[in-house]
Amino acid sequence: MTPDRTPTSTDVVIGEAAIAAVGALTTGQLLSAVTPERIGELTGYSASSIRYRLNGTSVRTANGSPETNGGRGRGWSFDRERLLACAVDAYRVHAHAARERARDRYLAALTELGQGDPIPLERALDAEIRDLAEGDAERLYLIALAGGPQSPEIGDLLRQVEADRRDANRSLVHHGLSMLGRQPSAGVTADGVAEAVNHYLRGVAFRRGFEPQAGDGILLRAVMGLIFALTHATADGASERIDAILAGLAHAS
Repeated sequence: MTPDRTPTSTDVVIGEAAIAAVGALTTGQLLSAVTPERIGELTGYSASSIRYRLNGTSVRTANGSPETNGGRGRGWSFDRERLLACAVDAYRVHAHAARERARDRYLAALTELGQGDPIPLERALDAEIRDLAEGDAERLYLIALAGGPQSPEIGDLLRQVEADRRDANRSLVHHGLSMLGRQPSAGVTADGVAEAVNHYLRGVAFRRGFEPQAGDGILLRAVMGLIFALTHATADGASERIDAILAGLAHAS
């Protein structure tokens, strides 16, 4: 039996209400299940020390009484927005380590590309997607994205995360474009080229959460297509080997 997905069907009405409820969640409510006690289990710190570190002041309701955690009588007594800020800081550490691994892979892969072998570059792209798709840190990043519009502090931290990534990638992008014999087209920057590639890889990584084969067989062609759409050949161009590889990728597309 085909489910009823008309705008007035019960499931759709319930789903619309759920969308509205999620959209109304505060930054703190997004982390309502993360308690000082649970953090203490994972870190060895006492719950009271964690509360103190996270500002230690009880959240108050409109009438001035302490807010309780899910109506169970236990005061929240700490700032969950501050907790999310700590988590984003930890995410920056994870992201830095992942970028260092990716940089090493890409530099080695670009050397192989210069020798006529594109396979290591495709493997490097796939490895970056695995880093994005498989880590708990990326789930935290999505929670922070959801909280960012409601929290200036979290929004600022997310901008710092993205600035870190652009700064770290800048020299790698310039090296890669030079190897390919390309330069950004009018109105496009090297950062812009990197952003386009990054957003594509993130999109594939998100899909792999429910579709493990997403992007298989087209990663390198898709990335090269983005790069070629946003750049043009330099006067000296690329080596004959790379030109032949790129021509083969274009033919395969």
